[in-house]
Parts: sequence; C-alpha cells; structure tokens
Amino acid sequence: MSAASKTEWPKLISVSAYAKRWYVDRTPKSVINDIKAGRLPGEKDGANWCVWVNADMTPAVNVPKPKLVATVMPSQVVSAKVQSILQRVGAR
Repeated sequence: MSAASKTEWPKLISVSAYAKRWYVDRTPKSVINDIKAGRLPGEKDGANWCVWVNADMTPAVNVPKPKLVATVMPSQVVSAKVQSILQRVGAR
C-alpha cells in the first residue's frame, strides 16, 4: 500500500500555468481579469492569483472547493519557553 495521500480535487493552480495549458494567445493578466469578473473560479493566494481546476484541468465551476485549514503544532522547545514566560508573569 502506498503512503502517498489521496489527491483532492478541485485544486488551485497559478494563472500563468492555466494560461499556458489552455491558451496560446492568452496572458495571465486576462485570466486574472476573468477571475475578478467572476467568469473563472479563482482567488488570490498571498501575492499570487490562482484558478480552481478539476482533475482534467478544466475550470472548477459550481464545484465545492475544499476547505483550506492550516494547523500548527508548537515544538516542545516553544512550549517550554511559553510555559516559562507564563510562570514568570504569574509569579509577579
């Protein structure tokens, strides 16, 4: 059995990758304009624009998007420092 995780679709790809994949004469800027106008499913991810696509690389129109959740677990060192600081503040 493979340890690779199951791929979930739809996925976000960069507007430049989308433009190169589907169009010869289309620029990333025109793809961004379509996202802003609601003609393509997409969003801005930090400084980069992305398009939601299905497994066949077609736009994921009217498809529920997966919820993106970031989970951060503090290391033992960080936890120890936080506990130390909290104890010092509480000791005053």
